[in-house]
Amino acid sequence: MRIPLGNLDILVLFVAVLASILIGLRFRGKNDSIESYLLGDRNLPWWAILGSIVATETSTATVLSVPGYGYGPVGFGFLQLVLGFVLGRILVVYFLLPKYFEGKLMSAYEVLGKRFGGFTKRGASILFLVTRNLGDGLRLFLAAMVLEKLVGWPLAWSSVAMGGITILYTYFGGMRSVVWNDCVQFTIYMIGAIAAVFVIVSDLPEGWKSFYEYAVANNKFAMFDFQFSISNPNNLWAGLIGGAAISLGSHGSSRLSGSFRPRSGARDERPQMGPHCHRRIRPWSSAAFSASPMNQASSSTTTVRSSVALKPSPALVSPPIQAV
Repeated sequence: MRIPLGNLDILVLFVAVLASILIGLRFRGKNDSIESYLLGDRNLPWWAILGSIVATETSTATVLSVPGYGYGPVGFGFLQLVLGFVLGRILVVYFLLPKYFEGKLMSAYEVLGKRFGGFTKRGASILFLVTRNLGDGLRLFLAAMVLEKLVGWPLAWSSVAMGGITILYTYFGGMRSVVWNDCVQFTIYMIGAIAAVFVIVSDLPEGWKSFYEYAVANNKFAMFDFQFSISNPNNLWAGLIGGAAISLGSHGSSRLSGSFRPRSGARDERPQMGPHCHRRIRPWSSAAFSASPMNQASSSTTTVRSSVALKPSPALVSPPIQAV
């Protein structure tokens, strides 16, 4: 069933797509090296990187599934998992990042190789690639499904359109384009989410009063469940343990394994590539592109993007990203 679009909806959709492409073209001439293309010369504003990471993590799976999940019996209890995410990221910052800056932690997969052997290293990297591609495929499928309902295109062509637009602005603009496009998308979906709340509440018989009475009657505001139960995953302990484990994987091994390798005292031997480096990148850099946003869906661009925020001065970086 196609969802009818109003003139304002069509205008917003058209402007958003056009702006994404124009942002990519705007940064086309500023990529004169691989570091510039993949890391934005490490001079992007911290708040833009933060907005880009948040926008990347909040995929179509989140936007489409979490509201329905919260509408069910879970309510605000979903935030227990988010607390686990926070705990996991604190552990990453405390235990992993210092070793990264010191140059002791080159790659999570390298650590696995040293401690458990090459078989474990290769198995973990293959598992990461398979699960990452499956996850990214699901996110692209969900985004294409929304586009199919909005414009009436076949699902296959909707997938091609979503992927094509993303590849286009990433190909021309590199990491700068990815970060600023994510910021624009973050602004759009936040404004849309807030607007949706007010539109839905305005349609209730008594507005906010009806909203509050329903939430209280159905225990929607209950956030914490301190009872530990294996059969019930919606408790604080499951959220803390499970959320922390997910963050340790996504922000620990996945993020750091795709970062540039720091080398103390190394001189910068990166080749200068001219004003249109996307046309002159050689096959030797395919390892770098395997981790670049050009070949991955939105959620996995944080792998490269996180290394933008990590600036291990005075150490410089070697040309290729570590291949997984």
